Amino acid sequence: KRLNLSDILNALELSLKTPSVCNRQPWKFYLVRNLNTINQILQVQGGFKGFGENVDSIIIITSVLKRMSNIYERNQGFIDTGMVSMSLLYALHFQGIASCPLNANFDIKREEEIRKIVSIDDSEYITMLIAIGSYPEIIVSPKSERSCLEDMLMIIER
Repeated sequence: KRLNLSDILNALELSLKTPSVCNRQPWKFYLVRNLNTINQILQVQGGFKGFGENVDSIIIITSVLKRMSNIYERNQGFIDTGMVSMSLLYALHFQGIASCPLNANFDIKREEEIRKIVSIDDSEYITMLIAIGSYPEIIVSPKSERSCLEDMLMIIER
């Protein structure tokens, strides 16, 4: 059974509340629902082996470089799209949609293949892919140890 499109759109709408530098909102979403296209994307992405049959849709998030004001903001799109991606992951969970963030660390060849498959303009930088689907009845999940706050925090009072 396919995911309800309105649930996905509600999650995307919720994620738009994410703050961004100077409220530029430099993100763009590509919601891919065609199963053949999804399989092509996953083949190029290459890091989602063995679970692709559970994928209903893929969301590609890009940073629109034209929304940055100068060369000094070259990394700001990564920050802002990282923040909207996290908001989207929370919103998908809120809507009851299973999600898995997939890396977009592509070499030039793979990036061009993704751009061609989805028709992404050169003025956008692909920053994140999120595979979405339904939760299975039984979920087997690894337990990941988390670092403690003391290892991550420096308090400066001077």
